[in-house]
Amino acid sequence: MASTGWAQTGRIKGNITDQTTRQALTGATVVIKGTAIGTTSDSQGKFAVGNVPTGRQTLVLSFVGYTTVERTVNMPVDGDVTVDVALSESVNTMQDVVVSASRRAEKITEAPATISVINSRDLDRLPSFNPGELASKLQGVEFVRTGVNGVGINARGFNNAFNAKILSMTDGRNSMMAGGSGLPSGIMNTVIKEDIDRIEVVLGPNSALYGPNAHNGIVNTITKDPRRFQGTTVALNAGNQSVFSARLRHAQVQQPVGLQSNRRVHQGSGFYF
Repeated sequence: MASTGWAQTGRIKGNITDQTTRQALTGATVVIKGTAIGTTSDSQGKFAVGNVPTGRQTLVLSFVGYTTVERTVNMPVDGDVTVDVALSESVNTMQDVVVSASRRAEKITEAPATISVINSRDLDRLPSFNPGELASKLQGVEFVRTGVNGVGINARGFNNAFNAKILSMTDGRNSMMAGGSGLPSGIMNTVIKEDIDRIEVVLGPNSALYGPNAHNGIVNTITKDPRRFQGTTVALNAGNQSVFSARLRHAQVQQPVGLQSNRRVHQGSGFYF
């Protein structure tokens, strides 16, 4: 006599969004607790986990910079369960995830170097158009102002207006002027304030990871992912000393046509005088 058995499984699907903005979170991780079954959310925040065993299961949903959430569901036989989750940003700064200290994603408490993070909330509270001014509030950073727009950042002494000992990067790529002139950041930086997700400042020598220009530290400006931060932003600033600033940011994800994959459109520009 021969016998045949079938595994009883189901499927969990749903949407993952930001609790505050209600925008979809792309690339969020979804895992069935205690198993290797999982997936990630697509560009619209949707996910679907198949082959989930029937019975009581715990779903773990996580995303970088957000609080991890668990949801318990009862899986029916050959059925679907819908779970929509809104994740909130982590309010515990010690749980920030950084990439500059070791060139890989890791919690700030596990980074092998002293690192400070200027996040988008800090930038929103800054009335100035120059994000470099927030560096003056960081512990261990030496700050010098050069004119209305320029700021100089250094660490470990010997600071001056033309300091080339701090490596300036944008999204992990060298953004210093050619020749190592050490000209101050400010109007020399092509990234506008509204397009910055966070700024990671690593103190101490990092030549082993980033080459000979990282003598005293690193300033890594990380821009916003257009898949997560879509929309149009227009900003105007005016201040003393006849300073005026106008900035525009637009980001969107184009829908696929036929078999063409999603393309990201990301633009940001500004001018000051």
